[in-house]
Amino acid sequence: MNNRSTLLSRIYALKMTIVALLVFGVGVALLTLARAVGNDPSWDWLSFWPLGELGEILVAAGLLGTWVDLLISRDRDRAMTENNRAVQLALMPDTVDTVLRAFAAKPNDMKRVATPEFLDQLATSALTLRLGDEQFAREIYEEVRDQAIRAPERWHNDRAPRGGGL
Repeated sequence: MNNRSTLLSRIYALKMTIVALLVFGVGVALLTLARAVGNDPSWDWLSFWPLGELGEILVAAGLLGTWVDLLISRDRDRAMTENNRAVQLALMPDTVDTVLRAFAAKPNDMKRVATPEFLDQLATSALTLRLGDEQFAREIYEEVRDQAIRAPERWHNDRAPRGGGL
């Protein structure tokens, strides 16, 4: 798990704990209020509301809700991870196609991320697809690459004379 998902998990757990404590606290407050209403006749106007029952429900929800969330959180996290993995696998061919098209259209983008070994592997793979023989493609590429590297000089922008004379 990376740092971001760990941080998000911790934030989620903190939010769940805060909500559970609030629900529990409101439940305890309602139970306390229900007891006060039962003991003081000046609070009779509140006796219509089932404060004790509501308080019991909220206390139970605060405790049980947290417990249930802790029980199912691992399964939920695993299910989300599997779902994300399935989505990534489904999108992989389109992603690879997009990256390869971008590299083909903009060689400077490839220059930022490609190592010489990666470029050698990419060239060999392209020749293998074109020729249908991996061993032959590897031999051809390595021979051409080595010749280019050993070449003593390169001719740039040179023109042969036109016409018949030297």
